[in-house]
Amino acid sequence: MSEVFNWKRFSKWYLHDLKNIWKNYKINLLLTGLMPFSLFLVFGFVTMCFTGEWHLPDTFWRIMMFVVAGAIFIMSFPAMSYGNITDKKIGAQWILLPASREEKFISMMLNTLLLTPVLFLSMYACADALLSFLGLAEGKTLYALFTEFNNDRVYIDINVKLFIFFSISIYALVFLVGAVYFKKRKVSGTVLALFILQIIVSSLLGLFVMFPGMTYEDIFFAHRENIELAINIFIYIAILFHYLILGGLVFVKLKT
Repeated sequence: MSEVFNWKRFSKWYLHDLKNIWKNYKINLLLTGLMPFSLFLVFGFVTMCFTGEWHLPDTFWRIMMFVVAGAIFIMSFPAMSYGNITDKKIGAQWILLPASREEKFISMMLNTLLLTPVLFLSMYACADALLSFLGLAEGKTLYALFTEFNNDRVYIDINVKLFIFFSISIYALVFLVGAVYFKKRKVSGTVLALFILQIIVSSLLGLFVMFPGMTYEDIFFAHRENIELAINIFIYIAILFHYLILGGLVFVKLKT
């Protein structure tokens, strides 16, 4: 039996990992995934208090609630599911469990990058669709809205739903890095690190110099096709780069 990876051993570990995630995170997953119903109740109650009439949440507030739910999911899942491995006692027990660190890492990546984001997005989309079907929200479902999104507004041809999925999985991975590196204040420490990193990146981007007498829109529309292709290639390379760097940081931590 290979000490690095074995399918039978990995399958047992993965089921064990899923049970722990369900035990530790099921309430939060249900709360974030079913937030459209919370929006209906809170929005209706607030409008009733101020206007005397029960109003239904419109597209703007539904998008805002989706952003809030996504942020809560991204920040809470890694810390609640894997944050305890930094504890001296629990971490030592976790290391001794019958699976290689490579198998534990693969399981962690599958759950953080694929399984739980898909579950969250599916639950939220179904709850939002049910709200619309029952006539408890105004406008189209968020799924339909993102499907028909006018790409001219962002200048480039992108798959909005795929972009949302990648964004959630990448930021979940960012907070997973924080969960396995920070012993305390896992969420706040990660947020602070992101804030500092954003300042540095923004400062570097500010060093770009525009062509005299031209704006970004002038340059873009003069070379739209080439720039669209370049931007899409850059986006997918950036996504892969984030996965490799952040995943590498998690793997290094598990090996130490």
